[in-house]
Amino acid sequence: MSWTPHVNKIAIKASQSLGYVKRNPNWAGQDPMIAAYNTLVRPILENCSAAWNPYQQKDIFKILAIQKRAARFAAKDYNKIPESMTSILRNLQ
Repeated sequence: MSWTPHVNKIAIKASQSLGYVKRNPNWAGQDPMIAAYNTLVRPILENCSAAWNPYQQKDIFKILAIQKRAARFAAKDYNKIPESMTSILRNLQ
């Protein structure tokens, strides 16, 4: 028994919601983007996560990748440098 199919479905649904947020041109600043992420994407990733808590590295990385894409979008920083991701997450809290 594996939670990987469930994590895949959640990742796809969260990616689609994040894509909707990215395509919407009405997001002016950083605060509305963070609010949109917290309202539309984050609940999908956290819904009942205590029950299906991902323990395999591939599942954890899949969820973290979505969160990192959302953080880069909110901060409007698309550098691929690893140190920049840490600072982005720290700035966004």
